[in-house]
Amino acid sequence: MFSVTNATPNYTSPLIGNGEITTTLGPTGYHNGTCPEREAVNRTIFWAGRRLNTPTHALVRFGQLARRLSINNELTQDDDWEQRVDYDQGCIVSRLQHGDIVEETCSQVCFTANVLVFQTTLENRSDTAAQLDISWTYQLATTVDPQLFFPAMSHFDFRPGYQPPDNDDAVSQIRTRVQPPDDNDNLRVFYQINDQLGEVRLGWSYRALVQETPDGGIIRWKGHLRGGERVELLTWVMLSDRQHYTHFPNVDRIGALLQEHRQAWSDFWQTSTVELGNESLEALRKSSLYAIRCSASPWSVPPAYLATHWEGRTFHDELYPFLGLISSGHDALASRIPGFRLGTLPVALARSGYQGASFPWETLENGEEGGPYGHWLDERFHIGQFAVTAWQYYLYTRDADDLSRFYPLLRGCAERFVQDVLIRDATGRLSTRPVTDFDEMVYPLANGIFTLCAAVRSVEIAAQAAEILNVDTAMRDRWQQLSTELRRALPVNIEEQYYKVSDDSQHWHIAQLGTVYPFSIDVQSELAHETLSRLADQLRTDVNATAGSPAGYEGSHWLWATSLLATAFFYQGRAEEGFDLLRQATNSIGPFFAPNEQKVTRNGDTDFVLPWFTTSAGAFVYALNAMIVHVVEGGTILFHGVPTSMPAMRFRDLMGAAGVRVSGQIENGIIKRLSVRTTHAMQWKVFMPAHWASNTVFSALCTAPAPAQHGLQALVCDLQAGENELIAL
Repeated sequence: MFSVTNATPNYTSPLIGNGEITTTLGPTGYHNGTCPEREAVNRTIFWAGRRLNTPTHALVRFGQLARRLSINNELTQDDDWEQRVDYDQGCIVSRLQHGDIVEETCSQVCFTANVLVFQTTLENRSDTAAQLDISWTYQLATTVDPQLFFPAMSHFDFRPGYQPPDNDDAVSQIRTRVQPPDDNDNLRVFYQINDQLGEVRLGWSYRALVQETPDGGIIRWKGHLRGGERVELLTWVMLSDRQHYTHFPNVDRIGALLQEHRQAWSDFWQTSTVELGNESLEALRKSSLYAIRCSASPWSVPPAYLATHWEGRTFHDELYPFLGLISSGHDALASRIPGFRLGTLPVALARSGYQGASFPWETLENGEEGGPYGHWLDERFHIGQFAVTAWQYYLYTRDADDLSRFYPLLRGCAERFVQDVLIRDATGRLSTRPVTDFDEMVYPLANGIFTLCAAVRSVEIAAQAAEILNVDTAMRDRWQQLSTELRRALPVNIEEQYYKVSDDSQHWHIAQLGTVYPFSIDVQSELAHETLSRLADQLRTDVNATAGSPAGYEGSHWLWATSLLATAFFYQGRAEEGFDLLRQATNSIGPFFAPNEQKVTRNGDTDFVLPWFTTSAGAFVYALNAMIVHVVEGGTILFHGVPTSMPAMRFRDLMGAAGVRVSGQIENGIIKRLSVRTTHAMQWKVFMPAHWASNTVFSALCTAPAPAQHGLQALVCDLQAGENELIAL
């Protein structure tokens, strides 16, 4: 499931990363070998936050490490291979068969240091000796790809055959100085990239012949391998600069770093677990969390720190990895995401002339706009998603200090809608001005539903927060009045009673989920139920679901759209429908079970677009978790999306409200175990579908204050610090 071979169609380059350093590799375990054309730009080392002076501030390409192997003076063909991503260990294992010589490389970016480590083993399985000659070439290119300059400027322009005009700026940004190897067996490549100063430094564990080049060097090992013998060759690459200095590790320190690496990944996986008896869903949860962790930078989580993924710029998509992380119990990692928006709030306020938080569409690490020119620059719903992220963080922690800290962000988001998006027509009706809504294929839309939902949720969140904190009384009253008016403006098909995509369009798009998820301004009304039913029917494909009805979506099958639909069903308690969709999510997964944006099937061809896409990864993980544990304003909802037909399920330490970790087990439609863990005593409110609660005998910790309402039974649980059993044993 996590392995591919040279016979696997639609090869995807596997990803390694630690949140700062990311790269994709080939079947050799290094940067060369079989490579899809569209992924060639990603076969280099990227470092979060290190950017070029191009119009869209592209990531610096920190070079490649390519390996070349000859056996008995004959260059290997590298055409018989198997490769797997070892998600448990956070590494890629690449195995090549060269007749009787077996080559295996374990490649990883150290979890706790900005060091890439490549462990290559060569084994002679014959009775005859072989002469081996293996070399590694490192090159830090000193020119910038001309595709990164006008008139290209966009990730969309990484296409075969595109030749933009020459640009003098392409040769002016990167300077290097190579220091020859010293007694410590390392090669140093110092660089200046605009105002960035640092080095890339290579080390090795074997007796090597080294040749420096103007922008790197070649490390070479030659040896005589007798029959049955094997040799282990360890090579590593360290990145260090003025922002994050790293001491160069010797071979003993590399061993310690690898131990730390394995332990850190083990700790990551032990944070929470979900077992459904469905191998594919469990595998996709693992690969999705892996993709998110590889790109979880000190700032936020972009679609990925890869050239093809918007050059690692961050936008509305960060909500989904946030939800995937925090619901899985990775609250410290998740907190970086609203923390990033709070940290860049001063820039967002200044961009608007202090008329609310004008966050860019594609944000750089310094808070400035980095995206290319286009109609997406007039999207505004992302500001509402940033408000939801901060508010959900508070709902998960229920810490008043967190709410106080994030309140300026919530206020800034609400005010940006007030100042920039809301308009009144001649009759006095309040709505949103024409903007580019969630669907970038049909624009602008008057009163687009996703933007309108974002506006409603933003002003309501700000008003709730102001009331809790007892601040901004006048603004709070104004926000509440605006919310009331905006809810009346939601675009509705009056005859058929469902939410339309906008006042001026009749097409279908995943944006119509907005009232239910992620903005949750109308989850359970008849309108919301009818909208979800119709939308799911309109977007369903023979694989899973697409994102919209316009012709441009034909033949596409979107993992994140499928996950969003499933989550909306779970929010409404429509467990069977949601789980049926969620099971189909894996139908659009490609090699290594890597989460992608979409699977495209057209004219008999299949393509997996944007593998390692954290938006899809987060959306899927959250859908799976929200099926079981879902946090709302009133508390925690359990099992809202779990079908009674599910024969067995186990989960551990999913996160509920107030930081409570929830574990449980279901067998044959009966809750066999339900326990929660907390750091301090508290009264904790939980909701459960009545059909689950009625078949469960709760412990003395839980009381039902009232009969079930709207299909949910409320329970109040008096918890003590530590583990609490909620089921009578």
